[in-house]
Amino acid sequence: MIRAFTEGVRDNASRNTAGDLMNMRTNGTGIDPLTGLNDRSALPGLSRQFSAREHPWSLVMLDIDHFKLVNDIYGHLAGDDLLSHVGQTIRYNLKRGDQALRFGGDEFIVILPDTSGDNALDLAQRLLFELRKREFPGGLKVSVSMGIAQSKSDDADLSNLISMADQALYHAKETGRGRFVLADDLEFLKNVEPDFSHMVGRRDELHQLRELVNEAIEDSARFCLLTGFIGTGKTKLLEELLNYSQFKSIPTFTTESHPVFQEYSFLVINTIRKALEHLTENQLYNLKNTVKAVEHSTAEQLSEFSFTAKQRTVAATPEEEKARYRRDLGLILKEISRITPFSIVLDNLHWASARSIQFASEVISTVPDANILYIAVSRNQNIFRYLKPVWTSVPSKRIHLEPLTQPDVRTMVFFAMKTPAIPDEVQNYLMRQSGGNALFLRKLISWGLKLGYLSVGKGEVCVWKEPEEEELPGDITPVIEIMLESCSEDELAILKRAALAGELLDLKLLCELTSKDEYTLAETLDRLVDLGLLKDDGRRYTFSYGVMKSLLISRISPSLRQLLHEKTASFLASGKYPEENSVITETARHFCNSRNNDKALEYAEKAARATFARGLHSDCIHWYQEYLNRVSPDTADPETYLKAHINTGILYSITGKADLAEKYLVKAISLASDPMDMCAIYHRLGRNYKRKSDYPSALHYFNKTISVGNEASELNGFCINNMAGALLETSFINLLQNKQNDARENLKTVRELLDRHTDGIDKSLEGMYFARLADIEAETGSWKTALEEYEKGLEICVREKDTQGEALILNNMHDLYAQSGDYNTMLDSLKQTIKLNGQLGDQLGLAIGYYNLAETYTHLNMLDLAKRYFQMYIE
Repeated sequence: MIRAFTEGVRDNASRNTAGDLMNMRTNGTGIDPLTGLNDRSALPGLSRQFSAREHPWSLVMLDIDHFKLVNDIYGHLAGDDLLSHVGQTIRYNLKRGDQALRFGGDEFIVILPDTSGDNALDLAQRLLFELRKREFPGGLKVSVSMGIAQSKSDDADLSNLISMADQALYHAKETGRGRFVLADDLEFLKNVEPDFSHMVGRRDELHQLRELVNEAIEDSARFCLLTGFIGTGKTKLLEELLNYSQFKSIPTFTTESHPVFQEYSFLVINTIRKALEHLTENQLYNLKNTVKAVEHSTAEQLSEFSFTAKQRTVAATPEEEKARYRRDLGLILKEISRITPFSIVLDNLHWASARSIQFASEVISTVPDANILYIAVSRNQNIFRYLKPVWTSVPSKRIHLEPLTQPDVRTMVFFAMKTPAIPDEVQNYLMRQSGGNALFLRKLISWGLKLGYLSVGKGEVCVWKEPEEEELPGDITPVIEIMLESCSEDELAILKRAALAGELLDLKLLCELTSKDEYTLAETLDRLVDLGLLKDDGRRYTFSYGVMKSLLISRISPSLRQLLHEKTASFLASGKYPEENSVITETARHFCNSRNNDKALEYAEKAARATFARGLHSDCIHWYQEYLNRVSPDTADPETYLKAHINTGILYSITGKADLAEKYLVKAISLASDPMDMCAIYHRLGRNYKRKSDYPSALHYFNKTISVGNEASELNGFCINNMAGALLETSFINLLQNKQNDARENLKTVRELLDRHTDGIDKSLEGMYFARLADIEAETGSWKTALEEYEKGLEICVREKDTQGEALILNNMHDLYAQSGDYNTMLDSLKQTIKLNGQLGDQLGLAIGYYNLAETYTHLNMLDLAKRYFQMYIE
């Protein structure tokens, strides 16, 4: 398959290029003599061709990095040789219908019909690799930068895509060269500073703040209230804004509040001092001449700047004195802004007194025409009540920083780990524990790396071991303590019980655990939600931050913890909740953490059955192990005990632990007496040996399955399912042994079994029947027939929700897509195979998927991706 695939790419490229050149010549367009590609004269014809195109198409603009230096150092002949090689490499990688031209100088354009931007990345990756590996005379190595744009309904014109790709190319060069950038990402990239990798998310908020800076410069004063809980990224956002302000030559003066007494005018006076210190002597002299005399209190507060004090003969009332003081400070701020517009950051206002915030607001409101941006920063939004004077006189905006989203969390881990191969369970754990809090994320990632919970293995594969629930970084504790400072002792006690209650936390369960009435408890919970410690979705409460939950649980004594677990479990099992899967597993978790072993045993087995039915393999193994570790073989229900061994064996086999699977299945043989049970166990043992590639042992147990079934006095659906499954697997091994006739005979028997019996038959077996038929047709070269049979089987597996069968068929279909030249669908099918096997926890299926994807990338000359997937296969 791989050989045919590679030859197909080369053949298409050469035939297509010749045909395209012929077409271009007949259309009167020119050929660039150095590269053999079309020149710019092809653009008008291409523009007409693609401006009316309905299907999405993509454009790649390529530029040789430091090409001028190549000409200067190595000479123009070397430069011509380089241009020729780039042209040849582009031609070699084109497929039928693609168009390429030399745009001018060292720039090239490739147009890809019916190709999405994501798929255009595959071409870009190949070009990067192939051009990077070539060494020219004198040891010269070069790289290229590329910009990629995809058509949309409102910008499908060729000139628009060239412009978009050009912007993406510019960004690729600005951020390091030797790379490609997708134009769709530019909206994401352009609103942040070049060191965006150090700030995750917040691009919308940064864009809003930048707009306020521009408005303050061009129009008049602007005010922004920036709020967010501790750790949400306020400081980093302001750092990025400072970079922008410096770029615009706008000074920024920051005054921080502290949890100590401060004079009510401190916020304004301290800021004015910093602004005046920024002025030159001449600017300060002119400002004082403009302001002239100020009130005595103003001159006294700013004594180091030697303002002239007014001489008044009549004493003013305190209110009059304060009003004049406000006017003076406002006037000074306005005059400074006439010299240079500037920004003021009033930070940590949650520590400031209400009086000082109100005074600052009143001062700002006196000069709405000053060219100043004011940013008030606080952990909570309660200070808004003290900002009414400025809110009614100056254009204002409120920005509240919400927690980071799941994609943001992934991005942060990507930057920290420097690998895109991040398992979903890592992201889910970090999101659950941090609640999207950037500070918690940084500490959790650092802690995980330091203690080895998080690491990078071979091929940049992220290796993960989840910590226990109560484990958390020590340096997170002080931050959580600050968050809990505003809670009373009673509220802390409620939070501890809420933490232990788990995933089904609602008002009635918490009433049971706290012995409080619903009305009192509801008021307390509403306050905790307002503080940002809990979330309320209308049905249940959850902790905003998993780390807070972990800390609170760790502070409950072991004995009390066991009692509360049992109380929670008993309440969940009392019939007040529907017996759905989540309730069963939560009840089991609580009983297993209590001292009630009988109930723990009962609910561990219930949870195992519930998770087995849902295909949650890892969870199911956990619950069966809980059951088997607790149960006594002498007192266990024989049928339940047998089923636990069979299902545990099946799950270990699926998840790649064949030796453990064999242990449990062999034990099940010793426990079984019913032929129907023996039929099922032999079938599963055969499949386990097949997964180990021990085909003689596999055939031995498949034959025993069929033999036991044939000897049964009465065939039922359960027995037929195992016999048919064994025959399907046998036909696969027959095919590997090149015994196609035997394979067909076994499939014929399967067909007869399925047609003869209908009651209790597993419908997904029909899907696997078509899959095995397709395997035979593919082996004999009947590609079209094979694809039709695979599609029938795939439809049945999807309908019957047979994820394992779906993954198997998709993996086998990729071979046929390669033969037909549909490489995009082939890659998609392999990626979907990996995704499905990942959901199943099927390690063998994952390994096969990784290997096939690695081989595919190898023959596409995308060796960096091939290396990564080979390493993932080895892992």
